[in-house]
Amino acid sequence: MNTATATDTTPPALTIDLDDHIRDPYKRVDIYLVPGETVRIYDSVDTGSQTMDQWHTRHLYLASVPTETCADSLTAWLERREPELLAIAALHLGDEWSGNNIVGRWAEETEEVVDALDTALYHAITEQVIDSYWAADDWLGQTPENDLLKEISDAGSARAAAEAMVENAITDGVRLDVDDIEEHLQNLVDVVIGDD
Repeated sequence: MNTATATDTTPPALTIDLDDHIRDPYKRVDIYLVPGETVRIYDSVDTGSQTMDQWHTRHLYLASVPTETCADSLTAWLERREPELLAIAALHLGDEWSGNNIVGRWAEETEEVVDALDTALYHAITEQVIDSYWAADDWLGQTPENDLLKEISDAGSARAAAEAMVENAITDGVRLDVDDIEEHLQNLVDVVIGDD
């Protein structure tokens, strides 16, 4: 009778939990990996402080992205790198008492592998492979006011014009917020009507 037990070779599951954040050019969003039976990727707005898990590398810092990065687009990009992320998680050697705290221990090559992921992520964002929200002022800033007013008039309202602009924004990597565009257009209408 064979009493040997089979080793479970099922790779851990990967969950990605990212959120869209208020766009703020003075902040960034940090991406972390939590090793375990389920490898979890989450984000945290950098406020200048870290949780104990982050500080003691029990949760591994992977990269930072601008706050205007679209969470669903970033999630899709990370999902395509599931084997790479699971390989990084496999570099976790465990947690140990350091004399002061319980700290995460990671294999020597972890920093190099994470740097490669960070570089790939940077290029995906700068080359607009990962979508980013654009502010209305940036998107519409070079469009003559008369052209914008005509679009509003043709659409029937600032909201309808904003919805059409968002739907027709076909530039790769760009997402527009319909409320932001509407506010920009409505402010333009208010200024023009106010001047009459």
